[in-house]
Amino acid sequence: MTPPSPAPRAWHLILLGVSAIPPIVQIAASSSPAYGYFIDELYYLACARHLAAGYVDHPPLAPLVLAGVRLVFGESRLAIRILPFVAGGATAWLGGLLALELGGGLFAMALAALTIGLAPAMLALSSFYSMNAFEPLIWMVVILLAVRLARSHDVRLWLPIGIAVGIGLENKHTLLVYVAALGAGILATSTRRLLATRWFVIGGAAAAVLILPNLLWQMANGWPSLEFYRNAQALKNVPTPPLRSIVAQILLMSPMAAPVWMVGLFALVAGRWRELRFLGWSALVLFAVQIASQSSRPDRLTAIYPLPLAAGAVTIGNHIRNRRARIRVIAAVTASAAGSLPMATPLLPPTAMAAYVERLGLQERITLERGHTSSIPQLLADRTGWESFIDDIDRVYRRLPEADRRRAVVYVPDYGHAGALDLWGPSRGLPRVISNHNTYYHWSAGHADADVLIAVGANPKDLDLLYREYSLVDVVRCEYCMSWRAQLPIYVARQPIMSLNVFWPQMRHYE
Repeated sequence: MTPPSPAPRAWHLILLGVSAIPPIVQIAASSSPAYGYFIDELYYLACARHLAAGYVDHPPLAPLVLAGVRLVFGESRLAIRILPFVAGGATAWLGGLLALELGGGLFAMALAALTIGLAPAMLALSSFYSMNAFEPLIWMVVILLAVRLARSHDVRLWLPIGIAVGIGLENKHTLLVYVAALGAGILATSTRRLLATRWFVIGGAAAAVLILPNLLWQMANGWPSLEFYRNAQALKNVPTPPLRSIVAQILLMSPMAAPVWMVGLFALVAGRWRELRFLGWSALVLFAVQIASQSSRPDRLTAIYPLPLAAGAVTIGNHIRNRRARIRVIAAVTASAAGSLPMATPLLPPTAMAAYVERLGLQERITLERGHTSSIPQLLADRTGWESFIDDIDRVYRRLPEADRRRAVVYVPDYGHAGALDLWGPSRGLPRVISNHNTYYHWSAGHADADVLIAVGANPKDLDLLYREYSLVDVVRCEYCMSWRAQLPIYVARQPIMSLNVFWPQMRHYE
């Protein structure tokens, strides 16, 4: 459908307004006093204070950007979340532009932006600061460029595609799976003819140059990210059979949006966009990999959905011409998204959220990691308990004799508690923190020795090896936290038997 000449500007303004809905919802939800920083945000803030070319569990781009945010706006929750909020809205906006690129009108643009921006997965990933908030946006840029490349045959577009891919890989290593799927789709279709050009080599070289610093860091540190990904798949993710994986995908993007992306996927593979079939096949490859991997993390596919949602919005728009029918479609999609908002954003306080989950019978559905449960979704559970944890450590620390306080170090088993201590500990005069989890393992190596160790969640068998004396002095309790941190013992250990620095390599925990 070709819009009349005066229409495009108005359409773009309407698209901008629709795309602003997700950030507005996020800002409103984020003001809830019942929730604090998300666990990953505490870690990313720590990474932003330790800038490097790489980290155990992610490349350097997200911490680098966050360092700039901290410098300009500070470390408040709202300050560090503005960019993720905007990224979610921008992804919806680009989805609307893709619908326009595919020949859709105003209805298709609005439907695409709504189904993308208000999808539970998109709202969840863009509700806090992490690399995951930016992956769908970066991949949408790649898709739009790939569409224009396939239609115009302007092979110079391989350069911006390569740059976007390089930036994406500096944001998140697993974008490589998307790149591989895109490559498979290109090789399986006539689009492979566009590879036979020096611009493809130039684009690939640009991507390689951008990812090179992180590759050098990985090489210098023994490729820790490979160990991290192996451990996450083997020890963390819950095995998920194919049917449950498919159901999870439908819930992930909102049930009412499922017909839109399913129609779009079929249209891309077998519809009128023959020159874009490589995109449909790439999406199918990703779905197949997700199902075959039996991963309990359906959000891993979030970045691919804007493509079939935009294609589906155009296809549905071409078949539904009646204005009232179109309004009903928009209303149904919006209502479905509204019903899932409490699961994806911190709209309800924990008590009400727990009742909501129980009423819907979703307790089993919200368990994404082995042995980790809560009465509320992990997305929300991991925003609770951090400041009360600092109170617990402060109380234990103040009870120590003055001589012990001068020599004390705090050990915690994960980057969330370590990040919380790094964020709030200095203002309270608390001692430095060490942890064996992910990149904190590297930051703590060589600095782990402690005459007096406040050990949170430590293994008593390890303390037996390291200290002559230790005692249980308190317990960290958190009602709505994930089960692994709902009750963490706090020990105070004295009189070292052996150097903790020597023992440190045995404590490494990448997951």
